[in-house]
Amino acid sequence: MYVQAKRYAVNNSVGRDVVQSFSGGLDGKGARILLFVTNDD
Repeated sequence: MYVQAKRYAVNNSVGRDVVQSFSGGLDGKGARILLFVTNDD
């Protein structure tokens, strides 16, 4: 399992590109579970 957490803020948005980068970066690692956690304002 791979986990990544990001903190959302008005000046620090967590966009689609961040999530895609996380999943794409683990593509060759054989990860079966990816968990991406963020907060919302």
